[in-house]
Amino acid sequence: MNTRDLYNQRVGKYRSLQDRSAELSTERSGLEEQVGDLAEAFDVLEAAADGIRDSISEQLTQLLTGAMKDVFGPETGCRLYYRQLPSHQYRPVFEAWDEDGVAGDPTEVLGGSAVEVIALGLRIYFLVRCGQSRILILDEPLRGIDSTNVHAVGQWLRQICHELGIQLIMVSHIGEGIFENVADKVFVVEKVDGVSSIQEADHAGNG
Repeated sequence: MNTRDLYNQRVGKYRSLQDRSAELSTERSGLEEQVGDLAEAFDVLEAAADGIRDSISEQLTQLLTGAMKDVFGPETGCRLYYRQLPSHQYRPVFEAWDEDGVAGDPTEVLGGSAVEVIALGLRIYFLVRCGQSRILILDEPLRGIDSTNVHAVGQWLRQICHELGIQLIMVSHIGEGIFENVADKVFVVEKVDGVSSIQEADHAGNG
């Protein structure tokens, strides 16, 4: 290869690299713009997620604290907050406290009774929030509730349904006497000789 051929070869390669450099520069500019747009979108989503977490935390804290106060006394309560993990995800954390202000895991506060009331409150919250109907059906909502707190929980259910403007239909094996001054109507299902019958109980209060 003579000198001119070598020269032409180097010039061609140089111009090719120049063209490629221009293409890469254009591509880089486009990527930088996209990265900027995605960063802005990420910030918006993060702000929205923070707002949603704050809203849910506030609503649940208010609902669950109301339940705790109605059932266990005015000094008790519960709150929801979020803890950020090393993976940058968020984990919901529930904290309850007893009448002496001693806070801890709901499974340990008040001998573990708090967790049943909190669980019931969560069921109602998510069923109402996710449902379209104003009628809420709960199967055995008082299961696991300490017998000394069943009536107070029933009163709270009546109150929260009134506040939320919903109708509650509750199925329970607990004797109908527990629903005095709680339910508007109580129906008893009895099975005699293999035949089930439904009768309205005599005592359903309006309290």
